[in-house]
Amino acid sequence: MLNQIMNQIKALKEHLLSLNGCSAAPHFEKTAYRTKKRIFASLDEDRNILCVKLSQVQQSVFLGLAGIEKAPNKWGDQGWTNIHICEAGMEIIQEMCALAYADALC
Repeated sequence: MLNQIMNQIKALKEHLLSLNGCSAAPHFEKTAYRTKKRIFASLDEDRNILCVKLSQVQQSVFLGLAGIEKAPNKWGDQGWTNIHICEAGMEIIQEMCALAYADALC
């Protein structure tokens, strides 16, 4: 199980860094993924959670799916959405990353 989680996180990192102009940098105890304009995702490897910035409409589409929840407090109300990597499917995770990335380019 641990190997599978490590492989999922490795694949997720590679996917994020493959997005044109995406860079990664430490952000508090996490790794932030950003375009030149803004952060669109942060990865907490200790908790196996990826947090992505979606519009509130986009967020509402994904809430209720396995492993998807609003980030706590005001951040969740602004569209930040937690993805529990072990529970959500990789296709859903990649789709959410693509939306967050596209929004960060604007």
